[in-house]
Amino acid sequence: DHHGDMDDDHDGEGDGDHDDECEGDSSRVTSAIVVFNGEVVAGPDDFGKDVASLQIPVEIKDANIIGVQLRGKPGSRLTLRVVEEAASEDAVIITCATSPAKGFSLIVMAMFITLLWRRRS
Repeated sequence: DHHGDMDDDHDGEGDGDHDDECEGDSSRVTSAIVVFNGEVVAGPDDFGKDVASLQIPVEIKDANIIGVQLRGKPGSRLTLRVVEEAASEDAVIITCATSPAKGFSLIVMAMFITLLWRRRS
């Protein structure tokens, strides 16, 4: 098992590495539940109009599951990044799948989204 951080950038501004269609506070998620490997790591009390991002330490395993339930207004956005320091210079390949959607495109509606990934090296 490894340690890492989950960055929860729920105003969509982040570090510019992803598509930024959000305009600051207008699309910020104000309530959500984030579960990592069966443990609630962020709940409704962790979000709010004045909270732009969270950094949550997590234990990264060889197989990991992230679950997210958005509870904010329709059209809100939440971006999750799991960051891990590489234990060596060997490449780490992470494969992701969502259920029930095909591929890795997430369209979030009023439901709980689960993401499972396995690390291959």
